[in-house]
Amino acid sequence: MSTRFCIIAAPRTGSNWLCSVLDTQPAVVCHYEVFHRWEIYSSFHEPLRSRPLLYAGLRLYRDLMPMRFLDALMQRSFAAHPQAQAAGFKLFPGHNRRVLRAIVRDENWKVIFLTRNNYLAQYSSFKIAKASGQWAKGNVVRRGSAKKKIHFDATEFRRFASRRDAETTRISAMLASREHVQLDYSEIATRMHEVFELLHIGAPDGDALRTQIEKQNTNDLLARFDNPDAVLDCLSAQQQADYLGTR
Repeated sequence: MSTRFCIIAAPRTGSNWLCSVLDTQPAVVCHYEVFHRWEIYSSFHEPLRSRPLLYAGLRLYRDLMPMRFLDALMQRSFAAHPQAQAAGFKLFPGHNRRVLRAIVRDENWKVIFLTRNNYLAQYSSFKIAKASGQWAKGNVVRRGSAKKKIHFDATEFRRFASRRDAETTRISAMLASREHVQLDYSEIATRMHEVFELLHIGAPDGDALRTQIEKQNTNDLLARFDNPDAVLDCLSAQQQADYLGTR
C-alpha cells in the first residue's frame, strides 16, 4: 500500500529535522518545500536549476496546476523508489492555500501537523536565520554553531507570537474532523512511533532519529540575544518564563 503524506508546519518549527528523519527511512521518501515561492525543494528537480528556462517553466506549471504537479511528484517518488511505502512533502500555510485546503479535505492524504509551542525559541530562530541568511545546515548535528546574536524587540515578539498562535488555532480547527498527528518540536524525538503508525510503515530501528540536519542555535535562549534583560522583562510581564526551560 502506498501512502501519501503532508507535513503542515510554520517556519522554524523543526520541519527540516522531521523531514530528514523521515527521509532516512528506506520505506519513506520525504521532499521539502516543493511549493516554496521561488524554488522547488525536491531532489528530483535539483538538476533543473542549471537550466533556468526549463526550471521557470516547471515552477509556472506548479503554480497554475498545483495538484497535478503534486500528483506527478508522488507518482515519480514511488516509481523511483520501489521500496517506498510512503511519500510526502512539507507545506507552510502561506505556500499555497489551495493545496492546503485540498490536502485537508482529502482523507487519502495523511497529515502531520508540526508546531512549536515555545514562541521565544521560534522567534529567535527565525530572527537569526533571517539575519544570517542561513535557514538550514547540513552534514552532522552540532549544537550552538550559530554565534550571531540578535536584538529582542518586545512589541515585535508579541506580534510574532500572536500570529503564530492564531495560525496554529486555525490549522487545528481545519484538521479537527480528520485523522492527523499533531506534535510539537520538543516531541519529534519521542513521538515518531505515532508518525510511523499514521503512515502505515514499520517501527523505525534504533538509528531512526539520526539526521543530517545540523542544529543551528544554542539551547540557551537568552544567549541568542544581545539584550537578555529585555527578554526577561517581557517574559516576566507575560508570565512566560517557562519558555526558558524548553526549546
